[in-house]
Amino acid sequence: MGARAIVGGAVVVLVRDMERALRFYVDSLGFHLRSRHAGPSVGFAEVEAPGVKILLQESDGPTGGEPHPGGTSRVSLVFDVGTLEAAMSALRGRGVEFAPEIEEDAEYRTAVFADPDGALLRLRERRR
Repeated sequence: MGARAIVGGAVVVLVRDMERALRFYVDSLGFHLRSRHAGPSVGFAEVEAPGVKILLQESDGPTGGEPHPGGTSRVSLVFDVGTLEAAMSALRGRGVEFAPEIEEDAEYRTAVFADPDGALLRLRERRR
């Protein structure tokens, strides 16, 4: 399968409590709730940020080696912003807490925070 065969995609984030996750991703982060589905064994919702779809999937723990909410992972969501301090200020006003230090390298300034289940999220500003 070549890259041209892929026409879209999304990131799946496992959550323990869908209501709490939706309050965070929709109310605190300001993402758009596109759809929500409840099934007999699992609930999930699709939220959208500019340039990325996020599928929130309820999970109450690991089964058969499956990942679980707040589990150790090498995946982190990164959201590009125009001005880091302005974006952080807006999110702090909605209750988002950031790590005390801003990460900096030659190309980016990055602020780190987590969702209610511990998934790492980052705001990233490109240095000019």
